[in-house]
Amino acid sequence: MPGNSGECPIPGVVFSEDFVQFEPAPAQCNSWNDFVSNQLTERSYSSVKLSGTFNTTDFTCNDPTVATLVCLALHRGAFINGLFCGGRFWFVGQCGGAPELNLDGAVCSCTFGGADVRPCSGSSWGGVNTETCDAPSQNLSVVCE
Repeated sequence: MPGNSGECPIPGVVFSEDFVQFEPAPAQCNSWNDFVSNQLTERSYSSVKLSGTFNTTDFTCNDPTVATLVCLALHRGAFINGLFCGGRFWFVGQCGGAPELNLDGAVCSCTFGGADVRPCSGSSWGGVNTETCDAPSQNLSVVCE
């Protein structure tokens, strides 16, 4: 085909789970651990997106350098202290024995109106545009592509 470089696009890697208020999420924690350990791989990413039931728009970073750093930090269980992209500061750290993705806040902290995914932290599994500890029931999604 004219203009085709011959490369196939790499599909996004998706974590998307439903969470129930006040309940620990062992199945979602297992899914998260599979996402970060097995589905994310050592490669470049063009974007990272965090979304949830209660946000009206997805939080997206389309800077390939920052997206790669965030997705690889999740995969490696590494720490990132607030990389600015897409109008937000992106943090990655350990909470509850597994990686956490947080926007505009601090890892392992409770906020209102935050954006946080930490499925392995008991009933404090995160939330988007809600409390991030003991949040209302919702779906949380992270996509690295």
